[in-house]
Amino acid sequence: MDFLLEDEDMVKDLYVARPDTYFNNTVETENIFDMFKQGDNETQDSDLETVQDLYQTMALQMEYTESLKEKKDSRKLETVQFVEIDKEQSNRMTQKLIDIYGIDSIQVKKWTEQLQKIEYYKELQQKAIKKHKRQTVAMGVLGGIGVCIIIAIVIFVFNTTSYYINQGDYNYVYKKAMFSAPEKYLEESVLAMTKDKSDLYYIAKEDNKLYDISLKNDEKRNITEDKVSEFKIIGDYIYYINTSDKNCLYRLNKSSTETQKIYEKGCKNLSIESKNLLFIDSETGIKKILNTKDLSISE
Repeated sequence: MDFLLEDEDMVKDLYVARPDTYFNNTVETENIFDMFKQGDNETQDSDLETVQDLYQTMALQMEYTESLKEKKDSRKLETVQFVEIDKEQSNRMTQKLIDIYGIDSIQVKKWTEQLQKIEYYKELQQKAIKKHKRQTVAMGVLGGIGVCIIIAIVIFVFNTTSYYINQGDYNYVYKKAMFSAPEKYLEESVLAMTKDKSDLYYIAKEDNKLYDISLKNDEKRNITEDKVSEFKIIGDYIYYINTSDKNCLYRLNKSSTETQKIYEKGCKNLSIESKNLLFIDSETGIKKILNTKDLSISE
């Protein structure tokens, strides 16, 4: 980016090293030359190249300062195109101003401050660019994670199959996958059914016994010879009302199918609350709470 003295529009906006203007930016083009021609004897012999170097350098700092006035946030700061000022040229121009106005002059002070501002803004720009790169990487990572989550959800939805008792077809078990028509899964009448992970547990209407069928290989097994009216699954156990034993409360280990009597009296209306089993004593009508961890019963 070159700024020449012939570029009148640019020259009009320069900060001019002149005692009565203090880097004022309203000096006309011809007055710029007059400043050097009307100054001390030291400046009358200044050649055009030196004058042009001075104003070129000052034009650069003017451009930076003006362009940065409205660029307060880091995203705008990144867009500034900095032009490197030659260090040797900058030092030569600084010395020239010192020779003309003195090292303690307001002109030298202003000029030095402007050069420092340029370096300050350049440092801010580098920090902003690094920050933006980090944010871009972070957004890319988050975007990738988001895409993976969406894909996982889509796969999950498309592979989700629901099972239900079709009361309009002899209480047979049907299944329905997403975007597909329902189809018969188990041609057997059932009274109650619960899906637990990759297994279906149900009470067969024919004998009121509890069965388990694997959804992976469709293998079916009878897991207890007790007749069952209700059941609930909590963790590794199935809690059920055993109608073969006066409606007492039992539990069954899903893996071993080992059974255990939990409540010696008749009960009904099983439900789950906070991993505890709730039921009603059939004789008293009092609601009971079974702690499934220690098998303690409270009201």
